[in-house]
Amino acid sequence: MEYSGGVRTDLTPLTALTVSAGVREDTFRFLPLRNADTRIATAALKLDAAAVVTGVVTAGFNDFKAVDPRVRPFRGLVGSVALAYPLLEVGRLDLVATRRLEYSFDAAEAYYLENAISLAYNHRLVGPFDAQVRGGRASFDYGNREGSPPHTDTLDTVETGVGYNLRNRTRVSFNYEYARRRSPALADRNYNRRRVFLAWTFAI
Repeated sequence: MEYSGGVRTDLTPLTALTVSAGVREDTFRFLPLRNADTRIATAALKLDAAAVVTGVVTAGFNDFKAVDPRVRPFRGLVGSVALAYPLLEVGRLDLVATRRLEYSFDAAEAYYLENAISLAYNHRLVGPFDAQVRGGRASFDYGNREGSPPHTDTLDTVETGVGYNLRNRTRVSFNYEYARRRSPALADRNYNRRRVFLAWTFAI
């Protein structure tokens, strides 16, 4: 259950600021000891599509407290960045970064703090066709529950693909991805993954 509210104002013809606050109650039907309450205040700056750099930058303060007294409360900064910058009318750089709190699938670890960043370059080929290459790294900080050893897992990804852009601002692409995860504490979480997949993306 979640309740939130906020206000929005245009700072300039190309930028808008939204400030909001909310309360969320997370309920686990079969594991009530994982229930938690979160209070968050957020400010989001949106850059219009007509600006040189476009996208959204969000910064927030997260106050998380679980029902389980053995789970360490979290009070700190979270946020995200999603920015695009055009290059010479034939290319585009995309930067995406996030810092957020997520529940772990393992109840013994309660939650982890994720810090992730990725950079992609998209280059127009012929007509509606383009090519893209992307690289990223994410880290996951565990050890926020009593008895759970602290450790930081990492995930590195590299992706490339070709795409076809439709007139309705959607893109269909054929992609290859290589991912490598490493955990210094839990060897069974280590993996190397290669996959080929189709993707459909759209702009809002």
